[in-house]
Amino acid sequence: MKGKKFLAMILSAALGMSTFAACGRRVVEPEKKTTETEAETETEETENSEEVTEETETENVDEDDIFAQLAGESFMFTSGAGAWDSTLILSEDGSFVGNYHDADAGDSGDGYPNGTLYYCDFYGKFTQPEKINDYTYEMQLENIATKETEGDTEIKGGVKYIYTGPAGLEEVYDLYIYLPGAPLDELPERFLDWASIGLTDEDTTLPFYAIFNTLTFDTFLGPSGDKVTVNDKTTTSDVSIESELQKIEEKAAAMQEDLSSGELTQQEMNTLSLQLYQLWDNELNSIWSRLKETLDEDTMTTLTQEERDWIKTKDSAVEEAGKDAEGGSLQPLLENDKAAELTRNRVYELAEYLK
Repeated sequence: MKGKKFLAMILSAALGMSTFAACGRRVVEPEKKTTETEAETETEETENSEEVTEETETENVDEDDIFAQLAGESFMFTSGAGAWDSTLILSEDGSFVGNYHDADAGDSGDGYPNGTLYYCDFYGKFTQPEKINDYTYEMQLENIATKETEGDTEIKGGVKYIYTGPAGLEEVYDLYIYLPGAPLDELPERFLDWASIGLTDEDTTLPFYAIFNTLTFDTFLGPSGDKVTVNDKTTTSDVSIESELQKIEEKAAAMQEDLSSGELTQQEMNTLSLQLYQLWDNELNSIWSRLKETLDEDTMTTLTQEERDWIKTKDSAVEEAGKDAEGGSLQPLLENDKAAELTRNRVYELAEYLK
């Protein structure tokens, strides 16, 4: 099995309505532990005092609210070979934003000297996970949509964009969330085929979170167990958003370090700078979806107009940033850098509403 070095890359990489649903087969039915004790516990909780109930609620927040524990974390579906990945970022309510891209620098032509990029921005929501056993939760895809129309093409910055579907989530039946500590010998072989890029020969248990598509076997690898802090019941919303942004900043810093290393080709820098912009754009979309659920109608109407004005200003600034290298291989890098800078600033402006 390959080493854990690649997992570090996965955890620092970026990212960016029709519901996809299909009947299919399950790969493995995890053994569900007896619920007799659970039923007795529920009855006991109902009859006990408010103090006991409060303790139980706190325990549920700490142990069973998987989405709350993983809010702001990235999950990536990739083979570890080639310039492709499909990445999603989870929110506390189970909604997510994501991006798929696959760069082919060799596929160039008239008007797109910098190659071809298969691309998809997507967003959606998972159902509330149901606990199957100590290391497995089951959920379904409640809805999913793409920002671009699948099959459309356009040329931007000397790159031909071909818009696709959300790789890894185009066909879905059941999805399993596997937790760190899951015994590897009890996990599906088809899952391990994908997860092996983050494992070593010495591993006997899963060292990271993962989302497994039981229909297509596509696997999204997430953060390691020691990188996720279980939410505390007293955590306030401003601490939560600050913690979330800190994780994004860490990923962005890793990308900036690679961009400044002097070890990348121009095409690699163009692709990585695009991923950096996608990282902040995905976070912006995630925050925006939460604002729509929490702000009153008047405030949201005003904010929507501000957002439209900001988009126009950003697009104009990005276009201006690339003019000096128009048609050249440097143009995408200049435009992506400016887009990432402005989007990051906007993320922090909107994050204030969540405090």
